[in-house]
Amino acid sequence: MGVLNQNDLQFEYSWSILESNDPQVIEPYDSTLLNRNEGYDVITFLNHFARTYSLSKENALKAERFIKYYMPQDINKRIDASRWLIDNLESHELEERHTTSAQG
Repeated sequence: MGVLNQNDLQFEYSWSILESNDPQVIEPYDSTLLNRNEGYDVITFLNHFARTYSLSKENALKAERFIKYYMPQDINKRIDASRWLIDNLESHELEERHTTSAQG
C-alpha cells in the first residue's frame, strides 16, 4: 500500500485508466511520462517517490503541491520530475510556508 490514496490528493484529476498510463503496464518506470492531470499517474508517481525517499504522507502531499504550483511545464518524465523535486523541495520551503500562511 502507498503512502497516499486517492482521497488524500489535494487537487482534482482525471481518473481514466488507459493502457499507456496503467501502473501495471508501464516499464521502465523512470522513462515514462508523468501526466500531471491524470490521477493514477500522479498518485503512482507520488507513492513511488515517497517510498524511494522515505517520505511521510505530509511530505508526499508537499511534493504534490510542488508539482502543481512550481514544477516547470517542460519537465514531463518521471525521472526528471524526481530530480527536480529532490533539487527544489528544500529550496522552496520558505516560499511554500509563505503561500500557505497567506491563504490561511
